[in-house]
Amino acid sequence: MKENLKILLMAILFSVLWSSAFIAGKFGIESSPPLFLLAIRFLLAGLFMILIMGFIPSVKIPDRKPCSWLLALILGMLNNVLYLGLSFYALQILPAGFIVIIISTAPIITAVLAHFTLGELLTKKKLAGLILSICGVWLIVHGQLVEGDSTQFQLLGFALVGLSTVSMTCGTIVYRRYASDISPFWINTWSTIIAGFIMLVLSLLFENLSTVNLDRRFWIVSLYLALVVSIGAMLLWFHLIRTAGASKASACHFLNPVFGLVLAGVLLHEMPSFIGVLGVIPVCLGIGLVVRSR
Repeated sequence: MKENLKILLMAILFSVLWSSAFIAGKFGIESSPPLFLLAIRFLLAGLFMILIMGFIPSVKIPDRKPCSWLLALILGMLNNVLYLGLSFYALQILPAGFIVIIISTAPIITAVLAHFTLGELLTKKKLAGLILSICGVWLIVHGQLVEGDSTQFQLLGFALVGLSTVSMTCGTIVYRRYASDISPFWINTWSTIIAGFIMLVLSLLFENLSTVNLDRRFWIVSLYLALVVSIGAMLLWFHLIRTAGASKASACHFLNPVFGLVLAGVLLHEMPSFIGVLGVIPVCLGIGLVVRSR
């Protein structure tokens, strides 16, 4: 009983940390364009993870070196450059709470893609979860567009978040199929560093860096995203998988939409429409069905 309570508290903490990344990002883009903010986040996180690796003897360079570095590049592109790049860009358009909700459906998209790429069974529960989540996301999008003035601009935001979510699920599939035998800490460290340099180049090419304000808010957000989210939440996630198992750990995603809306409401004063809040219910149920059917 005590162990289950400990796992539950860790799951809640992970969900809060994961959801808070987009809330912090909303504050951060007030001081910096999104790509530059992410570049600093990734490079800071990568630097600290290299230092941490020095104290973890079990984290070694994989034997298949060329393939491992290629996988680090691919996963850096999918899980960092595209997933976070697109979603943080969308923060300029959409409320952070809704972005959290849509990205939380990633386990459902992963279940569908895994059926076709990894041969994992697409059960009736997973199909039901997919349908419920689609209905919930439709309600959220519809509620936001009804409330909003710039419909076309908001549709662009939802499209970016959708592509971001697909990119993250593709990263999950690639990791499961090709990189599951590589140290998670090693692959995450180097994919983060690679993504940091790519993001920095993209920022120099496409963003107006004269708008960057290296104020206290910028550095607080950057350090929070690097240390608490990129490193702290990641280590907590791996610990959850080891202690509770992958299926129970995945159930954390069931909590993300709720914490996303609550944190956005409390910290950003984002007030979603009634229809948008209603859409959270089928999304949560859908995620729950998928992660519990594994």
